This record gives sequence, C-alpha cells and structure tokens, in this order.
Amino acid sequence: MPRILVIDDEPELREFVVMSLELNNFETVEAENGKKALSILEGEDFDCIVSDVEMPEMTGPEFLKSFRDINKIIPVIMLTGVKSLNTVVEVMKAGAQDYL
Repeated sequence: MPRILVIDDEPELREFVVMSLELNNFETVEAENGKKALSILEGEDFDCIVSDVEMPEMTGPEFLKSFRDINKIIPVIMLTGVKSLNTVVEVMKAGAQDYL
C-alpha cells in the first residue's frame, strides 16, 4: 500500500486530506508542520508527500527546500487556498511535483 505523508497545520484540512487518501487505499502519516515532517522523514519511507504552503514555524516552501537537499526523488505536492503566481513559481522551482 502506498504511503503518503500529509503536512498541514490546520487539523480539519489535514484530516480531510487523510480521510480522502485512506478511502482510496493509501496509508497516511500526519505532521502538523514542516519541522515535524522532517523529523518523521528521518526514520520512515514514503511514496509521496502532500504539504500545505502556508504554515507557522516552517512554511511549505521552506520544508520543500530542506527536504530536497536530502531527497530529490520522492514527489511532493503542495496545497494552498492562496492564489499567488509567485508561490506557484517558488514551489515549482524548489522541486514540487505539482501544486493544487
């Protein structure tokens, strides 16, 4: 079963994404911010990462840049409700697989 790490500081949105993925036979692990996600990634393997863009402590783009320094293979999909062309360009340049 494919494993997906879901990173979002908003519990309701994170739970919605997790529930949607689990209903489609994905195994999920949750993190409430980028720092927690990086610590989880030190000891676990994932097939994909889904991350919010706007988060306290470590933004999605900051997480992505740090993660890409250690892993360039695992696809990362960025999520946000904010419509900003600059953000799209930033995360795609940082190595996001896709942006929703």
